[in-house]
Amino acid sequence: MPQPPFAKGGLSASPPLEKATSSSPPLEKGGQGGISNLIEQLLDRHGTGRVLFRNTRAAVAGFPQRQLLAYPLARGEMEAPNSDTDPRIDWLIATLRELRPAKVLLICAHAKTVLALREELFRRAGIYAAIFHEHMDIVERDRAAAYFAAVEDGTQILLCSEIGSEGRNFQFVHHLVLFDLPLEPDLLEQRIGRLDRIGQTETIRLHVPYLTDSSEEVLFRWYAEGLGAFDAICPAAANVYDRQRETLHAALENLNQAEALIAETRQLTTQFNAELAAGRDRLLELHSHRPAVSAALVAAIAEVDARRDVASYMQQFWDGFGVEAEPGAGGSVVIRPGAEMLHETFPRLPEDGLTATFTRSDALAHEDREFLTWEHPMVRESMELLTASDLGAAAITLIHNGKFAQPTLFLEMLFVADCPAPPELQIGRFLPPTLLRLLLDGAGRDCADEFPHETLRGDCLTHNSALARSVIASQTARLATLIERGETLAQAALGGLETTARTQMHSALGAEVERLTALAQVNPSVRPDEIAFLRHRREQLDRALGRVELRLDALRLVVMT
Repeated sequence: MPQPPFAKGGLSASPPLEKATSSSPPLEKGGQGGISNLIEQLLDRHGTGRVLFRNTRAAVAGFPQRQLLAYPLARGEMEAPNSDTDPRIDWLIATLRELRPAKVLLICAHAKTVLALREELFRRAGIYAAIFHEHMDIVERDRAAAYFAAVEDGTQILLCSEIGSEGRNFQFVHHLVLFDLPLEPDLLEQRIGRLDRIGQTETIRLHVPYLTDSSEEVLFRWYAEGLGAFDAICPAAANVYDRQRETLHAALENLNQAEALIAETRQLTTQFNAELAAGRDRLLELHSHRPAVSAALVAAIAEVDARRDVASYMQQFWDGFGVEAEPGAGGSVVIRPGAEMLHETFPRLPEDGLTATFTRSDALAHEDREFLTWEHPMVRESMELLTASDLGAAAITLIHNGKFAQPTLFLEMLFVADCPAPPELQIGRFLPPTLLRLLLDGAGRDCADEFPHETLRGDCLTHNSALARSVIASQTARLATLIERGETLAQAALGGLETTARTQMHSALGAEVERLTALAQVNPSVRPDEIAFLRHRREQLDRALGRVELRLDALRLVVMT
């Protein structure tokens, strides 16, 4: 049987690779599992993907299509840009009326053009336009973006300058007007990128007006016919521009050179795109996108997005802390400080309030809305606000369920097992803060499985402090005994948690140390200090897991009748 290519010429395979090739189904028989396994081993051995990832746009789904709509306009009697004779302004007014009520984003080069267009649109057609330019502060820009995004009472068009639109995305807009064209292809792609992003739901319509028999027409044709930049991203565009910079400028001054320029541009674009494709690192691309791993991540994110538990959680939180939360436009929530809040301030809530959403698609379309997830600072700091306070740490609940002939006492105890460690250890991978719940009856028997926490709903004696004090006074000795019993049971359970976490840690880091040790024999990019670092990290985690703390977080006395 012939040797595999990587075993020839003195290049020996690593043990995992030899095992993969010997145990995989024959390739000529279509052993797909063997091929996948072999690719994984090759990536591990030869690839740089352990520390480097790169994805091309073509490999990522979710981007929209583009549609070019060109409008050649006769120059007429026009003498200067933005004058009363500029045919682009009348064209823009007619186009807005035709597209109404669709939102339109217009981008031009300079702030002065933005201001002139706003004045002309209002003077000639009574159209109110929001504006966006570099001389506005961040608050003014946010207000303009919100005015433009508003569905019912917002403006139809937003006028942006080149610099003013940087960093802003408008995926909810499907029409882009390029009032003028930049000389550099990167700037053109940056303009289109305000709409051409993941989250865009429709084909992008690129409206490009230009004056015939002018330098504008030459530049338009250079982009459209030479680079194809309006139809899709052109990877070679920057290289072509660097090569043709002087030729392009000459053609813009002498229109007779346009045909030769465009012909040369087509040739260079084809050549450079081919060179870029030939220079791709296939191993790096394979490692950067592993379908099985990616599919699992996407499915997990989709599952989290589909759940609405964070919305109900925060609604209860706002109600409990006196924060006003009202339904807003498009399923959003308008949050404001209430008149009777438990605290003077609420985490991440400004005095004038904010608009939030729990839907990813809504957040992508409206940058002015906070996207509340379990990771959002408001949600996380709200939890910290609750856990750091004494609110809810002790309670007495009276429950009528008819199961007991006479009042029966239970003590519910909530312990938190926590492992203090430096953040860089990421101890939560193996032992995150873990809740241990006990429900002890009068004899000290744990009944937590028999009575889940969710079923213990009754009357909390919050407003009857006299009765609460009376119950506690009559049961002081028994409660002390039950608390001591609960701490003993919790400590026993803590040992099991610590053992499980330590086993998982040694398994994960031990396997990685073994993998890198074997890989270092054939891949020089694996440095000895990487292996030493992992071994040291394993020792640090081992010591940290020996310092697990158990904290009694809450007590509840439950009286069932």
